[in-house]
Amino acid sequence: MAYSAANNKEDKDSIFQLTMDLEMKAHKLGYEEEAYDHIMESDTESETEAETETEDDTELETGSRYDSDDDDSIELLEEESEVDETLEDEESSILIKSSIQSQLDRVMKEQESDELLSAEPEFAGDVSAVRFDVGRSTFMQPDVFAQNQAFFLSMLSNRFASLIKRDEVKEWKETSRYHYLTDEEIMESLSGDSAIQRAFRSDALTRFVVITMEEDCYYRAGGMTRLKECLEKAGVSSTRLYKASDSEQWQLFIFFEKSVRADLVTRSLSAWLRRNGIVPGTAGLDMFPGKGSLTIPLQPGFEFLNETGQVIATRNQITLEAALALFLNDMVRCSVRGMELIEKVEELTREEA
Repeated sequence: MAYSAANNKEDKDSIFQLTMDLEMKAHKLGYEEEAYDHIMESDTESETEAETETEDDTELETGSRYDSDDDDSIELLEEESEVDETLEDEESSILIKSSIQSQLDRVMKEQESDELLSAEPEFAGDVSAVRFDVGRSTFMQPDVFAQNQAFFLSMLSNRFASLIKRDEVKEWKETSRYHYLTDEEIMESLSGDSAIQRAFRSDALTRFVVITMEEDCYYRAGGMTRLKECLEKAGVSSTRLYKASDSEQWQLFIFFEKSVRADLVTRSLSAWLRRNGIVPGTAGLDMFPGKGSLTIPLQPGFEFLNETGQVIATRNQITLEAALALFLNDMVRCSVRGMELIEKVEELTREEA
């Protein structure tokens, strides 16, 4: 029994010691678990922060890459924009040339229409005058246009004491006698870039004589035949008829192959017309060169007419290049020798005397 008691006591002591050891271990284990949890939370937060920083860095890198890409994109867009503008300019040039060609085709078609030719026999006399570069557009070439322009401007040799008129004003006003009418001012009026219509005065030499007929002029109706017959007797077999740009005035042009003295040719023609009962300065009929001025041809509103006054083409419907080519083509086809005309009139005058 003693053995048993002693053994029981030892067992109790062992159990107590074991319990204490277990509690200590449990306490230690709990601390370690809390410490582990704390460490794990720190690691998790660190990983989260690291991931956040990584994402931020990624965003920064991405943003930087995007910024770089944006710069490249902007440069690319600018290059594409320049290419687009170049393409637009080329397309615009093509459209302009296409539009010009279509205008000319339409004018040529109207001029060669069988219906018009059959309805107005007189129209046939003008068809040949407008057959310039059929099927071509060489007059649109810059060098050709420049030559035509230079030749046209050379015929307007007197550049002082010119006249101007604005669209909304009916009366002409003289510029200063010291003002020199420049080529640029004339071209601005011809192209329609200026709201000013321009007229010029004659010079000592001229490349044409113009018989002007106002809207109520007798010679625009039944008297036209009489006027043409009178001119044909003097050797003027071909003339060209236009409408002035600023009014309903008709302008009958007699072109010369070379410049002639304005005073001689107008005096001879005027005397010849008077001898045949046609008096310049009366009945709405006058002559240029003279004391007055002449509206510069080919300004907006100018019209190409046939022998009976029907419209062939209007300046507002065709380009300046085409209008200039038509006008100069008329001049080439219808030119007469000025001195021969003067001599012919003097000869006829002597015979009738």
